[in-house]
Amino acid sequence: MAPVKNDRQKLSYLILSITTLFVAGIFDYKVGYRISSMLFYLIPIFISTVFIGRLAGIMISICCTAVWLVADLYTGGSRYVYFFTPYWNALARMFFFITVVVSIELGALLKEERTESRIDHLTKIWNRKYFYEFGAKELDRCKRYNHPLALIFLDCDNFKQVNDELGHKTGDKLLCCVADTINQHIRSSDIVARLGGDEFAILLTEAEPNGALNFAQRVSHSLAEIMKRNNWPVTASFGVASFRALPASVDEMVKQADNLMYRAKKAGKDKIRYQLFEITAGGSIAKTV
Repeated sequence: MAPVKNDRQKLSYLILSITTLFVAGIFDYKVGYRISSMLFYLIPIFISTVFIGRLAGIMISICCTAVWLVADLYTGGSRYVYFFTPYWNALARMFFFITVVVSIELGALLKEERTESRIDHLTKIWNRKYFYEFGAKELDRCKRYNHPLALIFLDCDNFKQVNDELGHKTGDKLLCCVADTINQHIRSSDIVARLGGDEFAILLTEAEPNGALNFAQRVSHSLAEIMKRNNWPVTASFGVASFRALPASVDEMVKQADNLMYRAKKAGKDKIRYQLFEITAGGSIAKTV
């Protein structure tokens, strides 16, 4: 659930809820007790709960109960054997309506919690858990349609030095800058995740080999400018694995990109190491650097 913060928008949704409520009441009065109007009363309850909040949903639920009771009394009150029957029915309806409100809110909270469990709380990008979930689905899709896929593994060189000399607060700021910079370059179909510490993974969907390498070069250039501007003694090592021959699992994909990143570090850091994995005419997997 995404509550509306603007008071004018809240008022607009409240007016819409009340209008829908009275339309439901008029319909209920016109058709009589032989046709249930439950669905029409649920509409204003849903609108008020989702777009305004729980309290508004409960208040509209009470109003729905009152309007339904009045319509019930005027259209068929004499049919009841006991005088308290319509009031008992109204109480049961109100209980049902409030249960709907609580259910909507619980559903929204569960969805929010599910999303939060997949977000890295420092950088606000995806975490390892979501990366592997999304990666597995994307890998299956690419296998089904024989589409290319690329994974970039990025590690911040000398990051420990920043924490030791400038403090963890500065180190946290640096990691957030790295995440924001990568986010500025990726497409909506790609994802970036913090796998842990100062390690980031970028999954590029439908990425041709040259596109993945060019992407890493652009990010590397942007990060170098940011580090220089802030006087941070940090560079970035990249491992770029581009797959035309798709691996068996996300773990294998990460392993290949991780190995390339370590090769970049061993070569002196602040480097990009790239490989293309493709199937040769003989059916074997070739690695092209």
